[in-house]
Amino acid sequence: MNRYKIISVEIKAGSSFERGWKSSMQKIQTDKGVFIDNMLGKSFGGWIGHNWSNEIAQTVIANEVTHSGYKWLEFKERI
Repeated sequence: MNRYKIISVEIKAGSSFERGWKSSMQKIQTDKGVFIDNMLGKSFGGWIGHNWSNEIAQTVIANEVTHSGYKWLEFKERI
């Protein structure tokens, strides 16, 4: 797990990432690059999407996972 400072969050159509993704996604700008995550309450890979907008300007601990050609963040805790 690593530390990330959350800079901004943008809600985007899932289809803007992958043609078959129907749910909206979160595009997360951090001090270590851009990541994605599902919306709050939507699941992926065994975890539920986090409300990243609540973390803007905060530093968090998260897991980084690469899947379908994208870097995903799995929220663990706010520091």
